[in-house]
Amino acid sequence: MSKTKMQKNRTERGFFALITITILGLVFLFAVLTLAQQGIMGRFMLLDVENKLKSEGLAEACVQASRIATVNDPQRAISNLSVAVGTQTCTVVSLTPNTPASGESRVRAQGVVNGATTNIEAIIDSDTGDVTAWEELYAL
Repeated sequence: MSKTKMQKNRTERGFFALITITILGLVFLFAVLTLAQQGIMGRFMLLDVENKLKSEGLAEACVQASRIATVNDPQRAISNLSVAVGTQTCTVVSLTPNTPASGESRVRAQGVVNGATTNIEAIIDSDTGDVTAWEELYAL
C-alpha cells in the first residue's frame, strides 16, 4: 500500500470518528436536557400541590370558625369576614342562617395560597355544629 493511500484511509477514519462522536454527543445532550426538564416540571407540580393543600387547610379553618360562630349564635349572618390563621388569612365569604332549611346554616369559605384557591361550601347543624354536607366548589 502506498503512503498516500494510507494517509487517506486515516483521514477518512478520523472524519468518521468525529461525526460519530458529534452525533452521540447531541443524542446524550438531548437526553440530559429532557430529563432535566422533567425534574424541573416535577418540582413545580409538587409546589402547586403543596399550595393547594395549604389553601384547603385555610378554607377548612374558616369552616371551623363558622361552626363555632353558628353554635354560639345560630342566627348570626356573616359576609366577607377575614379570619387570621397563623400568618395567613382565609375568608368566610358568607354564613347564612336557616339555609337550606331551618336549623341549618350554609357557610361558604375560601382559602388562597400563592394562586391556589379552595372554595368550600358546607352545611352546619345550628344546634350541634356538626357538618352535614361538604363540597368543594370551582367558584363561589
